[in-house]
Amino acid sequence: MFYDAGCGVCTHVMRAMARRDRLERLTWISNQDTAALPPDVPPALLDTTILVLDPVSGRRWTRARACYEALAMLPFGRLYAWPLVVPGLSALAGLFYDWFSRNRADISVRLGLAACEVPRRTARSPLDTGGPSP
Repeated sequence: MFYDAGCGVCTHVMRAMARRDRLERLTWISNQDTAALPPDVPPALLDTTILVLDPVSGRRWTRARACYEALAMLPFGRLYAWPLVVPGLSALAGLFYDWFSRNRADISVRLGLAACEVPRRTARSPLDTGGPSP
């Protein structure tokens, strides 16, 4: 599974899924590791979507369907991933995925996560006004 290693939310989700992948069915590959891509997959594809590859069958998935395929590999994953493949809901999931993909850096920053070249936001005390200390 190729994911955006520069996206804070994407990396956070990847780590959470990796912890749940007790059978180690998923292999996580940074979108920056284009040498691992099959020759017929353009590296620019990874700028806009995740990519899940099945090395046995050669099948490939992107966008929300890739999310479903990755979640389905986790124990009980199909139980909570099924809305991603139900007709109608899958179309909405695709639209949401596209919106998230376009806004992932901003969402990561708003959540205090690292985003591409934007460093992680440091936690501030509620009493910190940003001014000099007395």
